[in-house]
Amino acid sequence: MDVLYDTKGKAQSLFMFFHLESYPEIKQFQIIQDNKREYTLKLNTYKEFHYDKELIDLYAYYLGSDANIKIEYVNEIPQLSSGKRRLTVNNYILDKNFQW
Repeated sequence: MDVLYDTKGKAQSLFMFFHLESYPEIKQFQIIQDNKREYTLKLNTYKEFHYDKELIDLYAYYLGSDANIKIEYVNEIPQLSSGKRRLTVNNYILDKNFQW
């Protein structure tokens, strides 16, 4: 798993994912940091899910009130060759323009 950073540059604990366990509709999830303030929460759900605003507010608490968090519904979170799925992906720190 990659480390995610809030909008101020502070590394965040993966503890924030434990909240998703309280939503039985969620089958798989992944959060991606695309840049300093842009995040995508990918969800694969068993049935219709009506908690988008609640999740966005929850993750804004951890990532920053100025974070732009979008939810993307997918049919599958791809597996790695190990058979595991990445819960976190940080595309921002790999960017050559990375700076806090």
